[in-house]
Amino acid sequence: MSALTNLQAENAALRHAAALQTRDDPENRTGLYVAAVVALSVLAIATVFGIYVVRPDRDNTALMVTVLGFLGPPIMGFLAAAIREVHLAFNSRMSELLVTTARAARAQGQLDAAAQSAPQRDAMQATGVDTNRRVQALEGSAQSR
Repeated sequence: MSALTNLQAENAALRHAAALQTRDDPENRTGLYVAAVVALSVLAIATVFGIYVVRPDRDNTALMVTVLGFLGPPIMGFLAAAIREVHLAFNSRMSELLVTTARAARAQGQLDAAAQSAPQRDAMQATGVDTNRRVQALEGSAQSR
């Protein structure tokens, strides 16, 4: 029964580890990238609006295009970095989930096998069936195939 208890403890530990892995990663910089995109976008809008307010009687198209051309690439760079972080976070979590799920399934299978084999082993011992002779017979039939 101690083997069954150990397997149950291992299964519980794996489920707990899977629950912990769903929490946010402190190394995640996606929020900083999104904040930078928002800040630069607000700066671009404020600058374009400021140019329009300060110089209402002149053609400001070239100046506005210059400002947007200057702030556009950093915004796109921060967006690309944010997308990359989300992509990496999703893929790494997916890999961890697959590994944890496989371990949990294996532990559950071992629990099920231990639970099913215990009554069979007890029944065989109660009836006096020699399990070693039976295993040798099964191995012999498997080798003859």
